[in-house]
Amino acid sequence: MDNPDSTGEPSWLELFIDPAGISAALLDPEKKKHLPRLLIQFTDKAFFAEREKDKGKLAIEELMLFERKSASMRLCAMATFAALNYDIDYILDNITRNELQTLRVLADTADVANKCLSELVTFLFTSGELPEARKHLHRIVRPKCTYPMVAIDEEVFRSYCQILNVQGTPYSVTPNTIRPFVYDLNTLNDESMRKSELYRYRGAQETTGQLQSVYRAENAALSVVDGHTEYKRRRQIIRAHLQYLCGSIPDLRDILKTNGVDVSELRTLAVPSEHRPLERPPRLEQLANLLRGSDPFWALMTIFDVNALKQALIELGPFWFPTKMHISEFLIESLEKRVNTPAYTLQRLLLAKLYQLSRMHNFQGFVENLSAYSVELGQDMNIDLTFESIHCLSLMLNLGDHQVVFEKGGQIPIEIFKCVPIARMFGAFVKSYDELVTQKKCADGFWRTMTPKFVDSQPTRGLRRGHDAEMRIQAARKELVLLFHMFSLLREKRLVDFIIAYAVCLHNKLMLAQKSSHLKIHASSKLDITNLDDVRQLLQLMIERAYSISNTDPDTIRTYADFLYVEKDYQGAAQKYLEYFAANDPTFRLSTSSDVFDDTIINRLRICTAHSGFLTMSLLTCQWLQVGRKNAYQKAIQLLKNNETRDVGANCAEFVTDVAAVELLNLA
Repeated sequence: MDNPDSTGEPSWLELFIDPAGISAALLDPEKKKHLPRLLIQFTDKAFFAEREKDKGKLAIEELMLFERKSASMRLCAMATFAALNYDIDYILDNITRNELQTLRVLADTADVANKCLSELVTFLFTSGELPEARKHLHRIVRPKCTYPMVAIDEEVFRSYCQILNVQGTPYSVTPNTIRPFVYDLNTLNDESMRKSELYRYRGAQETTGQLQSVYRAENAALSVVDGHTEYKRRRQIIRAHLQYLCGSIPDLRDILKTNGVDVSELRTLAVPSEHRPLERPPRLEQLANLLRGSDPFWALMTIFDVNALKQALIELGPFWFPTKMHISEFLIESLEKRVNTPAYTLQRLLLAKLYQLSRMHNFQGFVENLSAYSVELGQDMNIDLTFESIHCLSLMLNLGDHQVVFEKGGQIPIEIFKCVPIARMFGAFVKSYDELVTQKKCADGFWRTMTPKFVDSQPTRGLRRGHDAEMRIQAARKELVLLFHMFSLLREKRLVDFIIAYAVCLHNKLMLAQKSSHLKIHASSKLDITNLDDVRQLLQLMIERAYSISNTDPDTIRTYADFLYVEKDYQGAAQKYLEYFAANDPTFRLSTSSDVFDDTIINRLRICTAHSGFLTMSLLTCQWLQVGRKNAYQKAIQLLKNNETRDVGANCAEFVTDVAAVELLNLA
């Protein structure tokens, strides 16, 4: 086995002499199949060197030679094993079993497992896991063979059994020589026991109650004295207790210092300080004088008055940069548009002061200064602030902060933010959604607040408007635009349904129709308002918003379909009516006697299909009418005779359920 064959198999001797050659052989993929045999050779030579060393009666030079040879051979074997990626299966597949058995005697499986278990017990014992070590110690037995690889140090394991009081193992001491060890105060006071860390920690595990607490305190204190605590937090707690005790007990600090404890952070016995007369706290005038300085930069930091801020800016001149003070990140984009304007510095300073008040949670001062700053901010900035406030209110309502909007909104000046009363009403409505009385009050208040805004925004009929009337109409329309913008940002389903209910009621009232269930929209001829576009715009806005939030809600789809029907969008209305049927039953197994098949919907669906050019389907739609079916048949057949239809009768045959419809189709 030591000699290479004719195929060019590398020899262990050549590779051992030439380090460069062994590196090339290990990294060459073509020689991988020779590596298992080479590994066996290196291993065999290493064991042979160990056996020669163990024979004894060798000179020191020969002993060192065999040790170095054994270590070198083991290193080469490990390098070869690493080159095979530690694949033991590959080695077994390329070396015959007979060859392995001739080289080495196989160890017994039980002895190997027993050796591994003994190593585990040693690790657990040295780690302080005494209960776990005791549990595994019962399973250790004497090995069947005396190989050094599976041998167990009997003296060590006898000590383990004696310390852990384990019986019934081959290494257990005779029971007559072992007495149960009792941990009590006498054991704790024994100086030899206190010095033994093993006994102290065992005492903390085998005792209970107050005695266990005493053992733990003893262990913690001695660990501090020895300078190796288990946890940094525990050490800090102990240092704090020692500091308290040194301040309470005389001469304790000196005793600790005598015993070698670091007392640099410990104080001596507390001594009462000299009695000093109490000084009166400063008055409000004194504090105001301290804050009132001549430095203009100090004035910018502490004063909120507009005139004082202007004077401080004049005194600073070019030595103050507006970017030094922070503003709300929501207003940065709006403010940067005015960076080249003369009032940019003052506007940024005022917004920074408002942001400072908000960070101080001074809400009253924020509201008061906001009213004073609005004049200096200008109309354009006030518009931006108004839109930002609308976005903020809508976001809070969508996120569920309804109570905050209702309570804090009452402190915001209404003359600046016109949408605050409506937002507070929404907050009260959602906050008390389960209370019918509160819902009725909110609905009545919303009607009384919102309807006059539509009326005020309408131009007077038959009269020539003056300048004041024109300005009032423009102001009312601006306020209406802001409200529409806030409505378009809402995503709270309950608020959207609330606004839709109001818009439908107002639309039906203007159309002189009575409000019925399911938010149905009816058409009539007479109008009480000259311009109905505002109401239609609100209705369309909220219906589309509700449909985008939930496009499977039957009530929302029904309202959307009725609105499209009133607006004469017959194709869209027919599509929404079909979506309404699908939303009630996605399996399309609705019975014709169901409440979903309302005569109003069926009649409107007939008109929508007729206006879309599907006259045959319009005729078949009349089959599901409960009242006025004959009259509807006559209208549908008349249209079918006089006009060209876009659908084919053969394709509609599956929808025929009434004999009268078949007869009418034959006549057509």
